[in-house]
Amino acid sequence: MPRPVLSAFAALVVSSLLASCSSPNDAGPVASASGEPAAASAAPPPAPPKPPPEPRVTRTPAGVDALSPVYTIDKIYRSMMGPQSQQRIHLKEETAPAGIAWLTGLKATMVGADGETLVPPEYMCHSNLDVDPIEHEKIYGHALSTSGRLFTLSQGQLDVQLPPGFGIPVRTDQKIDLTTQVLNLNHHGEPMQVRHHVEMSVVPDGVKPMKPLFMAGVYGLHLLKGDHGVFGEEKPKHEGSACTMGKAASNGEYVDQHGKEFTGHWIVKPGREVSKTRVTTMMSLPFDTTIHHIAVHLHPFAESLKLVDLTTGTTVYEAKTRQLGGKIGLEHVDSFSSVEGIPVFKDHEYELVSVYNNTTDVDQDSMAVLLLYMLDKEFSPEPKPAPAPKKRASR
Repeated sequence: MPRPVLSAFAALVVSSLLASCSSPNDAGPVASASGEPAAASAAPPPAPPKPPPEPRVTRTPAGVDALSPVYTIDKIYRSMMGPQSQQRIHLKEETAPAGIAWLTGLKATMVGADGETLVPPEYMCHSNLDVDPIEHEKIYGHALSTSGRLFTLSQGQLDVQLPPGFGIPVRTDQKIDLTTQVLNLNHHGEPMQVRHHVEMSVVPDGVKPMKPLFMAGVYGLHLLKGDHGVFGEEKPKHEGSACTMGKAASNGEYVDQHGKEFTGHWIVKPGREVSKTRVTTMMSLPFDTTIHHIAVHLHPFAESLKLVDLTTGTTVYEAKTRQLGGKIGLEHVDSFSSVEGIPVFKDHEYELVSVYNNTTDVDQDSMAVLLLYMLDKEFSPEPKPAPAPKKRASR
């Protein structure tokens, strides 16, 4: 899913100075028995630099602690163009019996090659946590509109914590993948090395009562090919809300079941842009439910992202942003978390509205994604065959 420009980041150079120590009693060369000055002993050679720690994925009492490989920042990398890697997460020992675990949060910190020195978060493109969507549907015992994406962290939103008592249930023998990627929109100085330190919060089953959430991602689209811009519909059911024709910023088009092609990573021209996308089909709600957490993924120059209930004409949720001062990047993106939740309805129509304001004189790239964590009223802890899922959009 269910992808984000250029100027001058301050170069962060980590230097290490080695100093030799003298004894306070050293007052100069000591005379030998013959009266001649003794030869000064040679200083030991400096110790070689300590190699950076290896990438790791470690289970901890709180969940999982992961350190990505080292990435070298040596040029400008736009969104989705920087170095990346994938690491497999195992929630249990190989010989341990499988059970249920509850994922409750994900936090990422940008660090230097040593895995400890903090680095500006502007080098974060994303940290994604994914499972196989077909396998995951079987865990729930029914088909859900899930892409397999569990969490996404990106600029302006580096910590997602679900409300207390809520979690995403997974089996401990499921395949879970952590993908990390860096970008560089500003730094033109000497090459530097960075990496992701990612912490995943996990609650073992039975420790405390938990309510199950499932995640449905809704995302802004621009039409590339087709006779209308309503994703997933052969003919528009309602007037308006169709996404407009656009230009893709990268490969990876979405093709709906009717053969229309869309991009979720598009070019924003200089100036202000308001985009609308009908997202009812993406949500594909199996029942009336409540949203308990909303995570937001946007790119620099985004001002806001809003989910609208077209049936009632009301705003479900709107996220605002704060740009980095004097640089290209996002300092903050709003999120939502609530035990009470926001009601949503399977027979309502929903629309996503993004606002970008490209204040430069060159094209920029953009995305607009809301990750909706909703109460699953039909969760079953035992794996069982799920109904055949609806035909998915191909990419």
